[in-house]
Amino acid sequence: MERSYETKKLPYELTVCKVSNVSDINLDTDICFVCKTDEEISLVCRTKDTPADTAERDGGWRGLKAKNFDHAMTVLAAEGYEVVD
Repeated sequence: MERSYETKKLPYELTVCKVSNVSDINLDTDICFVCKTDEEISLVCRTKDTPADTAERDGGWRGLKAKNFDHAMTVLAAEGYEVVD
């Protein structure tokens, strides 16, 4: 069974960063992804919502939202890739 999906370019830039404390993360924003390992706490969020105190940060990422999956999925476009509308 072939599945089709639509992609939509998100209209804002994203930042990937490492934070020292989970309490620095604003979970009330419309988009954020938090990942915790034994070595770090990583956050993907809108650039404007990036906490002030980060251990590392890399901004300027663009996102795509894929629709018509069994669930909604947001993916990051890696540096060097072009998002085509």
